[in-house]
Amino acid sequence: MNKKGSMELGVNSIVILVIAIVMLGLILGIIVPKIKSAGLGLEAKEPDASTASASEQITMSRTEISAYAGDQVVVKVGVYNPGTDLAKSVKVNSTCASIMDTTATSNSKDISSGGQTSYTLILNIKKSVPEGTYLCSLSSNMTGSEVKDYTVKIIK
Repeated sequence: MNKKGSMELGVNSIVILVIAIVMLGLILGIIVPKIKSAGLGLEAKEPDASTASASEQITMSRTEISAYAGDQVVVKVGVYNPGTDLAKSVKVNSTCASIMDTTATSNSKDISSGGQTSYTLILNIKKSVPEGTYLCSLSSNMTGSEVKDYTVKIIK
């Protein structure tokens, strides 16, 4: 029976079409999450903070941070001791109550008079943080230390 305008697909064509759609879905399911997380919060790719000095006692590797809710973000910090004595057990604290469960605190280090040292902080972003830009602060427990502001942009 010949009907004009009829469309016939063979079983092989249908099977190939189904396999192609399944493979496309698998590829997208694997690749898209990898692309989203590429480069965010990796310590190996985090640049060093610029050298801290008397005019800028606290420096950061970056003052504008982009992250996803639930991420761990690594930030490098430089601290300068403007005092005349050795500063003992200096720690760096990052406070951002609206997006972090706890204050991020570094290990303690001694800083010689007029000296500088580097710290690494890990910021643990809450999973429930809504998209937006948040203002945070960075300080040390050293007497007379300045406070440095930075922003965290949460991406969905």
